[in-house]
Amino acid sequence: MKLICLRIDNNELKTTDKKEWLKFVKSHRGNVKSIEQFNWEIPENKLQKALEYSYDELYKFKLEENRREKD
Repeated sequence: MKLICLRIDNNELKTTDKKEWLKFVKSHRGNVKSIEQFNWEIPENKLQKALEYSYDELYKFKLEENRREKD
């Protein structure tokens, strides 16, 4: 399952729904100062727990997982 994590001007969205992602992006049109996004393939059984974490925590977990996979 693909988890989409997006932060626009410190407003966060964590979703698997592309329509929800698009709605969030459209709602932040205008004077946007920063946009950060990453996608993460996670097992469906871990989705609910992942949604409890912040954007920054999830990004840190993703980086750790990527490092483990390279080793």
